[in-house]
Amino acid sequence: MLGYYFRGRKSATDIEKYNQHALWIIQHLPTDPLARELCIYSRFNSAAAHEHGKTIWLKHCELHPTDPVILRHAANYFLLEERSTAEKLLLAGKALQPKNPDWCERLAHLYSLGVSELSDLENAEKALSEQERAVTLTKASDKFYLQIDLPALAFKAGQVEKASRYANHILRHMPRSLADDQKSDAKHSAHAVLGRIALLAGAIESAKSHLRASAEVPGSNSLNISGPDFALAREMLEKNEREAVLAFLERCEVFWQNENGRLAKWRAEIVSSVVPDDWKDL
Repeated sequence: MLGYYFRGRKSATDIEKYNQHALWIIQHLPTDPLARELCIYSRFNSAAAHEHGKTIWLKHCELHPTDPVILRHAANYFLLEERSTAEKLLLAGKALQPKNPDWCERLAHLYSLGVSELSDLENAEKALSEQERAVTLTKASDKFYLQIDLPALAFKAGQVEKASRYANHILRHMPRSLADDQKSDAKHSAHAVLGRIALLAGAIESAKSHLRASAEVPGSNSLNISGPDFALAREMLEKNEREAVLAFLERCEVFWQNENGRLAKWRAEIVSSVVPDDWKDL
């Protein structure tokens, strides 16, 4: 029923029914995995329902301040709309379980939200620090997956040398046993960062090579849905490397299933010497 009403949201009645079901789950089954996924957003579901959910979660946390499951689920509820509250809850969970890497990984994700390139160094540095801590706390067989985000986080934190080191480590030491999805994400991210580093050094040909390599992947769940990292392509276009960017966009069609015609639109604009005005949102 929750899935039906959430996917539809066809009427005020559907939204109201979704809210009723979601709030009941939050109230009565806060430790159930389903409760973790129930985020009632003000802009989609109504501000009143969001506030009601907020009140319920905060009451749960007040009554069960040492329950890590409650804290984790509540933090997820606040993640996008009230990050300061989410941060407090995640830090409380981390204090309870200081050797559990999950708290560090979640904090890294929280701090990275909204960090646009080098515009928020404080949160970028926090995100990098928490992700590095998560890697340190994780057993060797599972470390590599967490390392995939390190190059981009280091670059956004202004630590270019560290970003280069992390990216090269990923490309040189990718485990054969790594799932294909993770291999695609790792290769794409590493080459995207190395290309940007090359641009900073004025090595245009190297940057073009990394741009091409970043798109030479079969795809993954995240790449198929959300698309590639466009930062390097945008910067290459600023250098008037149109052919390299056009080739990159064409290759992205292979795996980006949810591009909804945007790639063709952007290619046409670039051919006409127009910089796509919606790239800044990616």
